[in-house]
Amino acid sequence: MKFSAIGKILGLLLLLLTGGMVFPLAIASYDFFSGSDPYNIIPLQGILTGMGAGLLVSMALLYLNRDAETNIGSSEAILLVFLSWSVGAVIASLPFFFWAQYFYRATSIASPFINFFNCLFEGVSGLTTTGASILSDIPAVPDALLFWRAFIQWYGGLGIVVLFVAILPMIAGGNKRLFSAEATGISKDGNTPKIQETAQTLWLIYVCFTVVQIVLMLIVEPEMGLFAASTLSFSTAATAGFSIFNESAGGLSPAVQWIIISFMLISGVNFGLYYQVLQGRWRSLFNDTEFKTYVGIVFFAILIIAWNIEDIGYNDMSAQLAIKDPETIARDAAFQVASIQTTTGFSNANFDSWPALSHFVLLALMFIGGCGGSTGGGIKVSRIVVAFKLFFSQLEKVYRPAVIRPVKIGGSVLTDAMKQAIILHILAVIFLSFLGGVLLIIFEPEIDHYTAFTASVATINNIGPGFSMVGATENYSWMSDQSKSLLILWMLIGRLEVFTVLVLFTRRFWKQN
Repeated sequence: MKFSAIGKILGLLLLLLTGGMVFPLAIASYDFFSGSDPYNIIPLQGILTGMGAGLLVSMALLYLNRDAETNIGSSEAILLVFLSWSVGAVIASLPFFFWAQYFYRATSIASPFINFFNCLFEGVSGLTTTGASILSDIPAVPDALLFWRAFIQWYGGLGIVVLFVAILPMIAGGNKRLFSAEATGISKDGNTPKIQETAQTLWLIYVCFTVVQIVLMLIVEPEMGLFAASTLSFSTAATAGFSIFNESAGGLSPAVQWIIISFMLISGVNFGLYYQVLQGRWRSLFNDTEFKTYVGIVFFAILIIAWNIEDIGYNDMSAQLAIKDPETIARDAAFQVASIQTTTGFSNANFDSWPALSHFVLLALMFIGGCGGSTGGGIKVSRIVVAFKLFFSQLEKVYRPAVIRPVKIGGSVLTDAMKQAIILHILAVIFLSFLGGVLLIIFEPEIDHYTAFTASVATINNIGPGFSMVGATENYSWMSDQSKSLLILWMLIGRLEVFTVLVLFTRRFWKQN
């Protein structure tokens, strides 16, 4: 294991992540110099201290490993990707922690961020685009930190490692391994011969979607302002779900909600398909089995939920009885289906008060997730498609044992190793979902089983809200540090697609040359 190479590249990755703090730093500086509130200096201090700590760690890693070669193998790539997300989450959480410390000393008011586990939970949730939060009063946090909270989601949407590969082509022979270890499922003939060019194109598409959404939201509702439009667009493009409002997306106008619905669904599609569209191959989008299945699932889920909630009363995100008209019912159903299917985690209505059938549909969507190669989490539609094909193939062999029918996805025949990996991934996610629920019941004596299970499902699939005590209008602040630590691990496992993390706990991984 080339630890010096890992340390050097990790230092560069953390430097890239820390560099993103200049944006919230600029917002904090503007608030300080343009306002008269003496407490405006506290966010500036918190961000500067967090940035200083991030620079110190990254520069120390670079200095200590300055002579290291950067040619890494598969094992180093796996470990580096895990360290990038875990250590990166610690760095990302520092501005919250230092701000809370300074704020408490100045005002004697204890923010939830005064507990470092809360900061780490929020940082991991943001960077892994889970969107689970410990905040009960979001507007009480300064704008600069709310921007950073949204921005780290956007960083993590396509992946900080993919961004690194797009910007710095200095890892001899290692870029492809790093890219493959993080950006799973981005194929669709979308990978160009140069992996850096692929990463650059994907990030260009990602940036364009974000900018277009910001512009559209400001056109339909100019009064919402650039700050709100930007932070909401960061969360949407990353399918993450952090909002700057306590009501999530519930207080937004219907027009803005429809824009968010559209871009959540867009972000849940394999970005490799968008690359093909840019090359003029429009038909590839509509000929793709995964894409057609994704659209079909969304469409039928919306129909079922809209029918199910048509005749019942339910609350909006402000605990007010929702207005029942055809447009509102269709929008609420479409919004929640898009949010859960793409694992974004926004809410525009309290879906906890919906009937059991709607709960069942949303819970199923939590497991399915977005398409492979999207910013969405979950098992991925492509794996679900393969699992069903394998099921019907095996079913056919019962009455036609001599038939050998190859299983294909995207025009490619799956090998036995690929089939095994897909089935094992699905089983691992289901097993960990139940294991997490059991552990939460042990850690939290007052938790109900529904809350425990859906909290586990919501974090392992990077969704954010679950049901009951972690539902649309609730948060994770009431949990013990022990439970939060478990869910932090679950979010990392879910974002890195299970085996990239689990392999680190095997003895053979560390024993190999």
